[in-house]
Amino acid sequence: MPEASTVRIEYQASEVHHQSGVKSNEVKGGDFGAEFIGNQRVVGGGNGTYITAGPSHLILRVRVGNEEHEIWIERLFKELLGIRRLTKKTRSRIEAAMPSTVLVNEQWGRRGRKYYTLSEGSATDWALRVTK
Repeated sequence: MPEASTVRIEYQASEVHHQSGVKSNEVKGGDFGAEFIGNQRVVGGGNGTYITAGPSHLILRVRVGNEEHEIWIERLFKELLGIRRLTKKTRSRIEAAMPSTVLVNEQWGRRGRKYYTLSEGSATDWALRVTK
């Protein structure tokens, strides 16, 4: 498991768009009445208009060797800390507890692209420091 130095944390806010001319057969039904187009949540606005909202992301920038990579970490903290939303206060607590180095797992995508994920041990240690 390679060790990576942490560079910074970035927050990408969710995107909200208004779409018109959406047909009802283009909207896929999901759990609990949620509707989706691709990975974006859809709320009907009436008369063929819809409001779509994509997810927000918390991204950890790490340096492995001479290369800088990004790791999406919002799901880890939502699961480990039991939070539903990434509020400004929560993001600042996560950033304040950020370690200088973390262990990462090297992964390979379907198209042969290399990416990294945060190791479970590093994520758990980080989450424990956030809760203190």
